Amino acid sequence: MKRSLGYIAGVLLLGGGGFAAFAAFQEPLASNGTTIDGQDLGGLTKDDLVARLDAWWGKTKARMISPRSEALTLQPKPMSLPQLGIEPDWDATLASIQFDSYPAKLLGQAKSGRAVSIVWRAEGADLAELTKFVADHARRRAPARVWFDGGAFRRTYEVTRTGLDERKVGPAVLASIEQGQETFELPLDAEPPRVPKEAVDSIKDVVSQFTTKFSRGNLNRSSNIRLAASEFDGVVMLPGDVLSYNDTVGQRTVKRGYKLAGVYANGRHDTGIGGGICQVSTTLFNAAALANLKIVSRTNHSMPVAYVPVGRDATVDFGNIDLKFENSTDNPVSVASAVAGGSITFRILGTKTPNMSVSLATTNHASWGNGVKYVTDSSVAPGRTKVIERGSAGRSCITWRIIRDGNETRREKLVENNYRATPRIIARGPAVKPKPRAKPNPAGDPVPPAPEPTTSPPTDPPPFR
Repeated sequence: MKRSLGYIAGVLLLGGGGFAAFAAFQEPLASNGTTIDGQDLGGLTKDDLVARLDAWWGKTKARMISPRSEALTLQPKPMSLPQLGIEPDWDATLASIQFDSYPAKLLGQAKSGRAVSIVWRAEGADLAELTKFVADHARRRAPARVWFDGGAFRRTYEVTRTGLDERKVGPAVLASIEQGQETFELPLDAEPPRVPKEAVDSIKDVVSQFTTKFSRGNLNRSSNIRLAASEFDGVVMLPGDVLSYNDTVGQRTVKRGYKLAGVYANGRHDTGIGGGICQVSTTLFNAAALANLKIVSRTNHSMPVAYVPVGRDATVDFGNIDLKFENSTDNPVSVASAVAGGSITFRILGTKTPNMSVSLATTNHASWGNGVKYVTDSSVAPGRTKVIERGSAGRSCITWRIIRDGNETRREKLVENNYRATPRIIARGPAVKPKPRAKPNPAGDPVPPAPEPTTSPPTDPPPFR
């Protein structure tokens, strides 16, 4: 027969426990089966629970958790939970525990306990040292790049300026704790990239390519070509972006690795720092034109060059003459360069338009003579000549872009070309002076030679004059 609650209370009071016993009798106890972090806490009062949990925290707070981020060149050392401002909230934790009264347990009315998670709070952390670490070891800003290497596309995404978002550190740590992880991802406040990841991933086709040849034996010129071409490799252009050759390559100086090699200067062959880089700009110009990109600025050389047909070259001069073209398409593109052996190749990568092809042609060719200019050169033997400058005939033509799109063909004038005539310069030795002839006497007979002296010359030196 079940006893009533009042009967049990009366027994405790009459048994000598008095009020203290009655108070203990009234205090609720954690339901049987209640566990926290594997500890059985069933049957404990709230005070006993707090004491048990405080003891557990004393051992657990030394637990280390590691901050991690791929945006850092070096990872921070592991940190303890208190260092990260993490501590348990016992009031909130106890509020999630089921309690039973002692009489309910006696009467068999107790509830079944369950595994209870600790409720954490994050506040009051001093993150100045971690913030400085992130600032010191954040990866350097880097643009997005898309290359074409060995027949395959390679790509890297833009790295922007980053810093630690201190407000989000606590929630990031708590999320890792709840998942039982020993690391947490550092929440970084990063600038939005200029080139989104989706734009980089959309570049999947070779839209155009163009190759020119050069002499490997000219080591300085080959070195300049390789150095200048490398500056363009992987550059990504969003729709509307304009690429400047001079801005991309920069000034050609010895300090930056450029060497002395042949150049065109005022219609003559000469030498200068960075000789050969105009072959880079010429190759790039043709690749951009064949990709149907808008040519913003382009200038032909003073004389035609040997490595492309007339009308297909592009000269550059830092601070003076530039090659510029615009991504006039609706899709991102990138520029890929490759220098191997005695050839340089530029490719424009992006999204190829099906059934469309682009070619270049030149018309309206005209030419005129250049003449010959003679100069006297004492290093040339009398009566001999030497060609100092081959010179070049004047030339002009128009370069067209021909676009075949399905059954439609359209032509657009790309550039006009004018190469000035430069004279052929020939050096010749000084003229030979004729030997003097003897003067005739009045009778018409030759003047006889002067007689040899019959006396010895004086032995004293002549007076000073």
